Amino acid sequence: MQKRVDTAVSECWKIRSECLKLFKDLDHKVNRKASATDMQALDDHLSASIDQIVASFSRKYADRLEVKKRIRAIELRVRNL
Repeated sequence: MQKRVDTAVSECWKIRSECLKLFKDLDHKVNRKASATDMQALDDHLSASIDQIVASFSRKYADRLEVKKRIRAIELRVRNL
């Protein structure tokens, strides 16, 4: 009977140590996660970067349209000569 009790106690201690190891691992993983403020800052930075890219593309598209208008005007002048 004592042998069974000792085996059960030993198994309980093994399970306890395994659980502690898993909890420590989970705690470490949670601590490595980004906080909500970090995520908000990242979101703000990415939104600003995307806005800059869109503005750049808009300017390039507007410049392209302006160039096309100027080319048409020059072509008309050449035809009228």
